[in-house]
Amino acid sequence: MNLNAISLRHIRVFLVIVRERSLRRAAQALHITESAVSKSLRELENAVGVRLLQRDRRGATPTPAGETFHRHATQGAASLALAFEAVQRRREPREPLRVGALPTAAAFVVRIGVQRMFERYDDIAVHVESGHYEQLVARLRAADIDLIIGRMVSRDMVGLSFELLFDEDIVAVVRRDHPLAGATMVSIDALADYLLITPSPGTQVRAVVDSYLFASASRPLLRHLDTQSETFARAWTLESDAVWFAPRGLVTPDLEHGLVSELPLTSPLLRAPFGITTMTDVPRTRAAAVFIEIVRGVAAEQ
Repeated sequence: MNLNAISLRHIRVFLVIVRERSLRRAAQALHITESAVSKSLRELENAVGVRLLQRDRRGATPTPAGETFHRHATQGAASLALAFEAVQRRREPREPLRVGALPTAAAFVVRIGVQRMFERYDDIAVHVESGHYEQLVARLRAADIDLIIGRMVSRDMVGLSFELLFDEDIVAVVRRDHPLAGATMVSIDALADYLLITPSPGTQVRAVVDSYLFASASRPLLRHLDTQSETFARAWTLESDAVWFAPRGLVTPDLEHGLVSELPLTSPLLRAPFGITTMTDVPRTRAAAVFIEIVRGVAAEQ
């Protein structure tokens, strides 16, 4: 076999002959003369060293060697077509999508949403940045990001639109070998023996936690450690007997990996609205509209 003598033209002519079952019809499909088709086939068979087609008055049919060659040539042509398509797509500029994600959203809803974006769309370039609400809103108003995924914050909503996706649980977690881990019921009074790690005053999650804690008739004296750093709160929780109050989405990876245990606190007060924030008067890009639809689907599964 002389591979250097085989060109894409030979392969294309051969595939069309097999498809049309005729040199004449192949010539018509390729818009070349029948003699040119015959010459290409002869050159291919000489290079391969075997007869690939049996020709008679009924047309052209593959020999056993031709059938084998056709199967592999078809796969090679398909792979080459995909290669050309992939290169062409890379030459085209991808539409940008800039997502602002509150930390609780970044670890769960946004992560799943971006994964599905990559599975379904390869012409959208995704950029995700996480931060606190005030930072992300400033970026949204400046058109540096397209939308925010996370909890609703009622401060200064002028010009902003919020779409509720679901009410997110605020949970209390402890290290897995904590004295309260595995308890069937934990009261607010029982929390008085431990340091409570909570978001800083003025945040929505802190307001939700305070409403829950102050709802107790006994109102025990509770010790708080306020922080806006999830990394600090996680590290402190894992190395102490502290109880960390956080949105479920933020600690879901820790719960799934068995790093922390959720305390059985059941209260309708421990919930906060979670959704999508966009600018009211700014048209959505195609990429933003697609991502919002995907996030709605992710939220509907929760």
